[in-house]
Parts: sequence; C-alpha cells; structure tokens
Amino acid sequence: MTARSHQALPVRQWLGGLWVALTCLLAGGGCATATHHATELPPQFAAKPIDRLNKADLSRLSSVFVPSNQIGVGDIIEVEVYSDYGGGETKPSLVNVAADGMANVPLIGPVEVEGMTPDQAQFAIAEAARQRDVIRTPHVAVRIEEQRKNIVMVSGGVMEPGLVELARGNSNLLSAILAAGGLTDDASPDVTIRRPALSANTPDALRGNPLRVADNGKGVVLAAYEEGLPEQADTIAVDLVSASKEGNGAYYLDDGDVVHVKKRPERKIQVSGLVRNPGEFDMPPNDDLYLHNALALAGGGSTLWADRILVFRRASGESEPITIRASIREVLKNRGNILLQENDVIIVEETPITVAFETLKSFVRFSVGSSLVLF
Repeated sequence: MTARSHQALPVRQWLGGLWVALTCLLAGGGCATATHHATELPPQFAAKPIDRLNKADLSRLSSVFVPSNQIGVGDIIEVEVYSDYGGGETKPSLVNVAADGMANVPLIGPVEVEGMTPDQAQFAIAEAARQRDVIRTPHVAVRIEEQRKNIVMVSGGVMEPGLVELARGNSNLLSAILAAGGLTDDASPDVTIRRPALSANTPDALRGNPLRVADNGKGVVLAAYEEGLPEQADTIAVDLVSASKEGNGAYYLDDGDVVHVKKRPERKIQVSGLVRNPGEFDMPPNDDLYLHNALALAGGGSTLWADRILVFRRASGESEPITIRASIREVLKNRGNILLQENDVIIVEETPITVAFETLKSFVRFSVGSSLVLF
C-alpha cells in the first residue's frame, strides 16, 4: 500500500465523523437529556444559600446584662455598721453572700441582700439592726468587694475550647464565645447551651433557674426543659444568625453552664468532563459556591469549544437526581450561574462540536506526524 492510501483512510473517517456530528447538531443539538435549564430552574430545585455566620452581627447577642452594682450569690461585700451614740461601732467586715442570698452581718445576723444595690443593702441591714434592737440609730456602709465569677465550658467551633471565666455582670453567650477566642472558620450557626442537672449539694441558689432569654426568645428553640424539676438538665438550641438578626438571642449564663458551637460538616462537589483538573473539591465552609466557582476550581475548560454543562443534583423529595443544563458562555455572562449544593456532580459535556474538533486535531497531528516520517 502506498503512502497516499495510508493518508486517505483517516481523511474518509474524519469527513464521515464530521458529517455525523453536523447532522446530529442540526437535528437536535446533541445527546443531553437535561430536565431543567439553569436559567429557568424551578425554585424547589434551587440550592439554599448557607447562613453566613461571618456576616452576622453577633454584638446583638449581648442584650442580657446583669448590673455590675447588683449584689449576687457568691459575692463578697464589705459592710461597716456604726451608731451616733458610739459603743455600737464595728470595724468593716468582709461578708460572703450565701447560696440563699443572705449576708451574715456581724452583731446583726443574716440579712437578705441578693439582687440589691449597695444602697438598698445598706437600708436593709440598718432596718434589720433596728428591728432586732441591736443598734437604735445605725449607720451602714456597703461596698461590693469582689463579684463572683461564672465558670462556663465552651466547646466545638471556637478557637480556644475549654473553661472560661466570666464576670457575673457580663456573663452571656457572646462573652463566652469571645472568651474562647471567637469562632473558627468552620463554625456553624447552631449552638447548644446546656445547664447540667443539679446535684444535692449545689451551692448556688440561681443554678436551679431556667436559662434566661431576652425578649420573646426568637431565634431560640427550647430543646429540653421540664418546668418544676430543677434537678433536670436544661438544654437550649440557638441559631446565631437568626438570633443576631432579630436581636433576641441573648442569654445569661450561670456558673457551670456548657456552650457547644457545632461545626459545619464537610461539603464536597465533583467536577469532571472537559476540564483541565477534574476531581472532587471542598466547598467553602462559610460561603456560597456558584457554578463559575466550580469551573475555576477545576481549571476551566480543557478546550475552547466546550460549552455544555450538566449538573446532577439530589433534590429534596425526589427519588432520582435531577439534571440541570447550563452553558459556559451563559455562565460567564452571569446567566444560569446557579448556586451549588453539597454533592452536586458537574460535568462539562462532550458535544458533536467538541468531538468534531478533537477529531480534526487528531487528524492534523496524524497527518503532520506521517509527513515527518515520510520525508
């Protein structure tokens, strides 16, 4: 067989393939059987945007505040009692506020001071001295020497998980998160606050109280609480994004509470077909991923003629994956640049045009190679 006949066979094959490709293209545009087009995707099949925690105004979680001049259980107060007539004068004494809210003042005895300001406590102690006939004209000075600290456990999606110490006057959810170094990149908006079950010798009377929530508790779901049973654990689920938007997600955290910030699960997509770097790719934990982002992750199309995209998606309520058709050219014009969801499979599809031009490229390479051998 001559060199001329060696070259004739590929030419006939290429022309035949090109004719079939052009016929297929004119007849119907290819083999794709997509169910929906990206520019006309029904809402029920569209991916849901993630709650972008890094855009939430978490400062709105701090609306619960206990006044710093309010006496509480576990505080140490300085009390001085004296009389105009002398003789009943006492030196300043440091007094601990017991679990029942009482301060055992020297010479006067126990006086309830929990929840009072120092001025109110002065009046209560003076009144107790008169009623008990200890000092007829008492003068009382009260000062908060040291406020109790709340020790809270913070775990999950925070930079420094562990025990944090919070001032009682500012013991809230936001303070706990900040004291634990702030949120990690993969933190989700889902937070659980748990007040463990009480033991028989719990020293703090406040520990039996339900978790206190600002306003009407929007953005908050009471996950487990049985009223009237303070020995039971009290658990609340919080959506940080919803709560921060509405400004109704603030909590007062008591000593011993546990805060757990859930982490977002890993989300992945697959890109294959006519792309430079096909494979499986991680979706950003705290951001949305669009179709043009997926193409960029895969290095873009492997040929200039690639245009048709198929996205296979598991849609809620559907027994089989749905198919979404898209176009690279339209996506670059921001048309049909759909939001992707976890486990989407993106394929840059071969078409009659891409097959034809790949065949032409192969023919040219073969022809040039044959010519080099012959000459």
